Amino acid sequence: MDTLFGILGTTSLRIDGEPRDDWGPPRQRAILGALLVNAGQSMSITQLLTWAWPQDAPLPRHPRTTLDSYATKIRHTLERLGLPDELHGKNGGYRFEVDRQLIDYHRFRDLMASARRHVRDGDPEQASAVAARALHLWRGPFLEDLRSEPAGTWRTRVAADELAPAHATFLEARFELGEYDEVLANLHNAQVDYPRDLTLVKLRLSTLRKLARDNEATSYYLTTWKALREDGDEQAAEHLRGHHERLLAEATRRPVPPPAAPADAGRMRPRGLPHDLIDFCGRRDLLRELDAATTTADGELLRGVVILDGMGGVGKTALAVHWGHRVRSRFSGGELFVNLHGFSADSVVGHDAVVEDFLIALGKQPDKTTSPRSREVLLRQALADRHTLVILDNARDFAHIKNLVPLLSDCLVIVTSRRRLTSLSAWSGARRVRVSPMSRPEAEALVALRLGSRRQEVNADWLAACGGLPLVINLAAEHLATHGDGWPPAATTQDKRRMLLDIGEDGDGANSPRAILTWSYLVLDEPTRLAFRRLGLHPGADFGFDAAIACVARTAEETRVALTHLVAAHLLHPAETSGRYRFHDLLWELAAKQAAVDESPAEKHDTERRILDFYLRSAVNADAILYPGHRKPPPLSTTSIVTPVAFTDPAIAQAWFARERANLNAALEMAARTGHHGHAWRLAHTMQTYYDRHGHHRDGMDARKTAAEAARLDGQREAEASSLFDVGRALLDHGELTEAQSYLEAGRRYAEEERHDQAMTAVLNQLGRLESLRGNQHAAIQFFQQCLSIARKTDDNEALCWAHCNIGAAFRAIGRLDEATLHLHQAQYIAERDNNRSALASTLIRLALIHRDHADTAVAAGYATQALAIAEAIPDLPLVAEISVESAAMHAAGTRAAAMEHARKAVDVCTSIHHIPFLARALDILAGVLLAQGEPTEATVAWRRAQQIYLQMNNAAQATLVQAKLDKLPAHIPLPTARTKTSLANQPPQGDSITS
Repeated sequence: MDTLFGILGTTSLRIDGEPRDDWGPPRQRAILGALLVNAGQSMSITQLLTWAWPQDAPLPRHPRTTLDSYATKIRHTLERLGLPDELHGKNGGYRFEVDRQLIDYHRFRDLMASARRHVRDGDPEQASAVAARALHLWRGPFLEDLRSEPAGTWRTRVAADELAPAHATFLEARFELGEYDEVLANLHNAQVDYPRDLTLVKLRLSTLRKLARDNEATSYYLTTWKALREDGDEQAAEHLRGHHERLLAEATRRPVPPPAAPADAGRMRPRGLPHDLIDFCGRRDLLRELDAATTTADGELLRGVVILDGMGGVGKTALAVHWGHRVRSRFSGGELFVNLHGFSADSVVGHDAVVEDFLIALGKQPDKTTSPRSREVLLRQALADRHTLVILDNARDFAHIKNLVPLLSDCLVIVTSRRRLTSLSAWSGARRVRVSPMSRPEAEALVALRLGSRRQEVNADWLAACGGLPLVINLAAEHLATHGDGWPPAATTQDKRRMLLDIGEDGDGANSPRAILTWSYLVLDEPTRLAFRRLGLHPGADFGFDAAIACVARTAEETRVALTHLVAAHLLHPAETSGRYRFHDLLWELAAKQAAVDESPAEKHDTERRILDFYLRSAVNADAILYPGHRKPPPLSTTSIVTPVAFTDPAIAQAWFARERANLNAALEMAARTGHHGHAWRLAHTMQTYYDRHGHHRDGMDARKTAAEAARLDGQREAEASSLFDVGRALLDHGELTEAQSYLEAGRRYAEEERHDQAMTAVLNQLGRLESLRGNQHAAIQFFQQCLSIARKTDDNEALCWAHCNIGAAFRAIGRLDEATLHLHQAQYIAERDNNRSALASTLIRLALIHRDHADTAVAAGYATQALAIAEAIPDLPLVAEISVESAAMHAAGTRAAAMEHARKAVDVCTSIHHIPFLARALDILAGVLLAQGEPTEATVAWRRAQQIYLQMNNAAQATLVQAKLDKLPAHIPLPTARTKTSLANQPPQGDSITS
């Protein structure tokens, strides 16, 4: 009976014969996982929430409704997949009724019980077979996708009390069968997770003695015994000492056995594997893939070819050798190994040399007069009718081993290469296992093995910069162990990559990552080398095909071929999104270095110019279709031949901005750094509307400041003033009013000096907003009226529209509703005529507030709904936040549920985009709703946060009003210290300017 449900790893369902964890979103998987652990038992709502929701996540406001919804979705999924659907919800709880044999965890427990019975019956062969089946059920940590405290506690207990003993049972049975090499290889993996498990420690000691590795056994005993003593575990240390002494006593009494008859009498059984790495760790998934690629469903070893491919330094050879040591006892013909030097400074090992080496290893010393063809026949005969493991390490390409592989048809051949060897796969039917960089936990485990108690000296930056490459991790650990120094204090990310590439250059051969990885570049043809180094100048590690064409400056077909070759050489990886590519960080740095070496300064400058032209012109096209009414920066003359991305659909343009945001930021930084100042300020101006509408406030602020300096260096005073104005407007949105005023005043001085009416209307509108945020509505109205006057004279319809909208809001704030209505209808007319959707949505929400003031709630609600729909469709997140705030205010005295929904939405959006003024209002309104619902503690938290923001904005009037509300609350309201329903108490600080 197959298991249908999995919790030994992520929560999985068996689909098409395989366990799959992509059957549903994370929360559904977490709920089903909790129910499967407690299969057949009823879980209360509280229990299920505690299990399925992480400790730092807010609980649902309506738990029963939420859980019922998830339960329904789970039932539909199970029904669709034809799986047992016995999820019941009644009596305030939930229960999953299912045969426990269908759940992998319970099947694991039953199998291990059977394995232990075989041990008691003296049948180690059956015990190891059954235990192996049990361990094979594990796909990862128990309940891997549950991050709650109960799941963590259960995970720790199962690992210590069930998984570690299962490993011990399996390995002890293999020990009894005399498979000592296999036991030792598997202990390397098991002891990464359980380094102090006494059963495994004693088993390693026994195995080393059986393998006559006495010095290593003594050293391991002394190190472990001392560590147990230092940990305060005297009892375990004493047990280990007793075991060690018994092993020594047995060794003195054991008679020396007579020489064993050689296996395959008359035929040599070569032992060609290099030493296994002492500190090999992790790679369990890859070892399982190798097992699957080399065995039948019944566990029998296959003959044929398996390719291990991956980038240089990723650990292909170490993986192949470690796997070979695990299974070497199963190969009656022994094992052969050769380093072909396909990517190294040493001469490539050719076909004839490999044939001769293998014949010698097999005891078939060829005569000097034997022809090459006769030697091939002799090798084939020597390998016939025996099962031999052959590892062809570091093959350069298919041609390197094409004539060798047919001679090894009776063998299992593992080929490692930095190339994909697609031709070998197609020609021989070879199976493939791609070796990827280590995961973060695997990298941490390797560092712990290399450095022991000094592993804390390796900071997160070091480890992340190593990129999961065992070669680099080992060299970095060796460097730290020897020199004990980390990054220089001011080291940039690029500095760190450069340092890591050069680690290991100590005069004892070319052992640095740079030297080793460079060979992958040197063996390429020249068009592919050119593509590699020019792509290294791209400002981001991830890029699309169109950007690659601009970088390489070749035709689309030539670029496609070069990219294909780079992917095949593992110098570039296809990204998750179709048509995109990504560099490993260290290879990206290597490519940039090769560009510095192999490209002239003029060629580098031209490549940078093409890249910047591509992103600027593509961004201009996207901005034009998304925001057709907005002012654009003047075009930049260019001589480079670049084809930018063209857009016909605003949704596609918006998706392009979202996908390329990191590259646009990096291109802006590169333009400023490399002196392409005209590109820098134009690119910043082109991106800012998208940044503002989508809440990317930090990106927008950085871009505006970069633009101001770039425009100054470019001698463009108007662009500089415009950029300073943009910085001020952004600071205004973030609630930093004093600093904002200084930037806006700089913009006004420029407008006055240059008599620039368009600039002046923009500045006056923002100065009016500033005074309005401070509560000075009369001063705000004066600024807006000045703006109206200039806009009428110059026919600046956009400025006119916003001035009417803003002055209408200011008149409403002081109770002059008729004048407010007049200005807002003027704004509505202009916005509808000119299709200015942001201005229209802003105007409609202000009209909604006026109708609310007149107690015309139905019309007010209609305006508000229309405004929100427009803002969300644009989308314009600051506007969505504003409308949600005002909608919450409209409902505060009426429908509390609607008020709560809008207020929460406003808080969430304002927090995500760092819009501080609206956040203060949203918190103020939310606090009032919370108090009305009988939650004074959470109301206090919200009001205090709102008051803090008002004080930061120098809005003393609003801060005083909030204090008056706090003064009316009962004294001694306790502040929450743990997760609550509203989660306000545990929200992170919202920016240094507000919380410092």
